[in-house]
Amino acid sequence: HIALHLSEAAVAAWIADPERIVLVGAAADAPETLLGYAMYETAAAPEAPVTERLGDVPAGHLSKLYVLAEGRGTGLAEALVHDGVERLRRLGFRHVWLGTNAQNARANRFYERLGFETVGARQFVVGGERVEDDWVRLLTVA
Repeated sequence: HIALHLSEAAVAAWIADPERIVLVGAAADAPETLLGYAMYETAAAPEAPVTERLGDVPAGHLSKLYVLAEGRGTGLAEALVHDGVERLRRLGFRHVWLGTNAQNARANRFYERLGFETVGARQFVVGGERVEDDWVRLLTVA
């Protein structure tokens, strides 16, 4: 799964896709050193808890947010979220949804602090097997 969906070719395809927004974050003192990235989708079908809440109202999707250990606590993750949400807002989206591992306490605290509300749950399935249980979260953009 990782070799296929997180490969260099996959990332290049995300960057080229007009329905995705890919943001990268670098070290302030070494801009050539990438510390994290975020990928947003403008045409992803929302999970059931989102459509139950919003109906047909479109919502942007925060698909991926990863920051290396040395970038944690620097504000980089928050900047990647704020920048991505603002870009989606400028495209007309008033809601952003995401799924995060229910066991990832750090990520769940982070998203709660940024205003993402838990609206339901989903099972993350890879190759037909349940890998983890996720919380589905929704942010309403002012």
